[in-house]
Amino acid sequence: MTGPRVGDVHVVRRRISASMIRAFGELTADLAAHHVSPAVERPVAHGAYLLAALSMLGGRSALGHRITVELMAPAYAGDVVETRIEITDVQSGGQLGVLLNADFTLRNQHGDLLGRGTVGCSLPPDPVHRPEATVQGATVGD
Repeated sequence: MTGPRVGDVHVVRRRISASMIRAFGELTADLAAHHVSPAVERPVAHGAYLLAALSMLGGRSALGHRITVELMAPAYAGDVVETRIEITDVQSGGQLGVLLNADFTLRNQHGDLLGRGTVGCSLPPDPVHRPEATVQGATVGD
């Protein structure tokens, strides 16, 4: 796998369901009626839930350091939200791995802009392979 480069674009699409919204609400204790009430025809997705797609940058788990975001419109249960992330800066981060800055947009299945912002994160280095040691007949790894 080659390292990230300026200009790389990563796109994550996911369909939002009422059960996902409820689970996120229970996890975060944000059980506001517009998210979870059975009386609401189309529950509204939590903004923080929409931003969670930023943690997977090109299939690798990224560690967020900074985020700026402007949410402009809601996403609802049943919507397909596309998160488009474009890398704008790449630097070596030593023990942190690779430091990235990126711009992102959130759009629904109709192409409507739901949000935009910037994110700074690091991609940790790949785990170092360490040889296993044998202790009293048992194989021991890290």
